[in-house]
This record gives sequence, C-alpha cells and structure tokens, in this order.
Amino acid sequence: MASVATITMNPAVDISTSTKTVVPTRKLRCEEPTVQAGGGGINVARVVKRFGLDPVAIVATGGSNGIRLVAAVEAEAIVVKAVPVSGMTRESFTVTDRTTHDQFRFVLPGPVMHAEEAAAIFAALDELAPRPDYVVLSGSLPPGISPGSCLKVGAQVTAMGARLIADGPGEMLTACQHAYLVKPNEVELEAYVGRPLPDLAAQAMAARAMIAAGVAENVLVSLGEKGALLVATEGVFHYRAPAVELVSAVGAGDSMVGGIVAGLATGQSLVDAVAQGTAAGAAAILTPHTELSRIEDIERLRPAVTVERLDL
Repeated sequence: MASVATITMNPAVDISTSTKTVVPTRKLRCEEPTVQAGGGGINVARVVKRFGLDPVAIVATGGSNGIRLVAAVEAEAIVVKAVPVSGMTRESFTVTDRTTHDQFRFVLPGPVMHAEEAAAIFAALDELAPRPDYVVLSGSLPPGISPGSCLKVGAQVTAMGARLIADGPGEMLTACQHAYLVKPNEVELEAYVGRPLPDLAAQAMAARAMIAAGVAENVLVSLGEKGALLVATEGVFHYRAPAVELVSAVGAGDSMVGGIVAGLATGQSLVDAVAQGTAAGAAAILTPHTELSRIEDIERLRPAVTVERLDL
C-alpha cells in the first residue's frame, strides 16, 4: 500500500451553524456551531483516513486557532506535521438558512506567510520518513505566497520519486510543473486557454494544452452537475455521479480528491480511482455543514457512477 502526505498552506478552523432565515441588519440567532479542521490538504487527509490509510498532514499553523486545528486533526488519528507561522490561523464560517436551505460561506484570507515559513513547509516534506508515494497540494495559497511556489513543490516531489496531485485556485494549478494530476474546474480551464469551452471536445483540447505545457501528466476537469472529464494517458473519460439530495456542498471537491488518492494508493488505475473519487464527491453532498463524505455512502454510490470513454 502506497503512502500519502498532504500539504495545507492556508488551513482554517471551519465553523458551521444554521439560522431560521438570513436577512440583513437583524441579529440572527444561530444553533450550536460545529467546529472542524478545514483546508484542502487536511480535508483530503481526513477522507483518505476513512479508507483505512494513514496519511501525514503537513499544516501551517499559528496562534490559538492553530492549536485548535491541530487538535481537531489529531482527534481523527491523523499524523500532523505542524509548521509554525507568525500569523493566526484563519477561521471560515458557514451559515445554512433553514427556510430556503441556502448556504452562505464566508472565507477569510488567512495570515500573511513569509518566504522562510514557506521554506519550512517544504523542508517538512523532505524530512518525512518514509518518503511518501503521493503528495497532495490542495487548497488556497496564503497571502504573501506566489503561485510560483508550486514550481518548487513539483520539483521537490519529482526529486523524491513521488507523484504530485494538485487542487487549488487556477493560478496555482497553472504554475505547477510535472504534477501527476491537476484538477481545474471549468472556469479555471477557460481562463488558462483564454477562451470559452462550450463542450467536452473543447475542454479535452484545453486539458491537452496543459499537458503539453508540462503542467501535469493528467488533467481532471470538474464540471459541476455535468460530472467530470479526465484527460489521461489512457484516453479521455467522462464521469457522472448518481443524483443525490443536496444537504451541503461544502467539502465535495476535497472528498473527490481524497477518494482518488485513496484509490491510487491502494493500487487502482487512475480511471478507476477517479470513479471512486466521483462517488466520494457525491457522498459529501449528503452530509451536513462542513462534514466530508462517509465511507458507507461512498461504497453505496460507487456502483452507480457512470464512466464513458470518449473518442476525441
């Protein structure tokens, strides 16, 4: 079984609650909040753990919120490599309107990270023993850190003999080089090529442009309700998840990446691992607040995921 490490440079203490209705000006009385550790890499590690693997989460942490965050991750029996930063770890706040079922998600920018702090994160990756087989760089970048840092991560992971999986804002993905897999969404892919992409054929061509530029060996395009498009060395594949009742969309993308990484780490092909990730993303929609996908839901939904090979 392969080993997994995740990197979260801009984690958050995720606070979620609900109120009867969201209106301006008035005080909104909320229910007891749920508090969880959040941030792309942390969430991926939490899902990977649910598949019976033992990921290591490298996390930038600062202040009392950083202490809360590490405790929450460790409570799920995940090994944490905390890298201290001078600023306070941010909070994110999600409120569900119980009348309309709309979600309002407030995401703060996080503390400014200095170059020496980013270097300490990369050093923590180098110090892992044993060396990971898969490294996941996921989530937003903190203020002060340029997307060019992703070039360093890509070179570092390649030198380690590992595979990099990157999922973050578009500028981070396009700054990557030599990743094994990147996961832009439809808007980010259009921004990369500078034109609208009206159909799967156009999206596949744009993904091939990312591959030709050396960004990644494989590109997985998130298409929302239209599923996902994998452009890989094995071919082009369109995935669709079964329709499920929306409870909360928070964490669906991270759950998808977690399902993919867990599949790869247990010997699945990329094509099959993405199918498992598609089920994991759908399963996350069934859970409330900022909770991630549950393994029993993933296993139940996996047979209903459709995979179509496209002749493009």
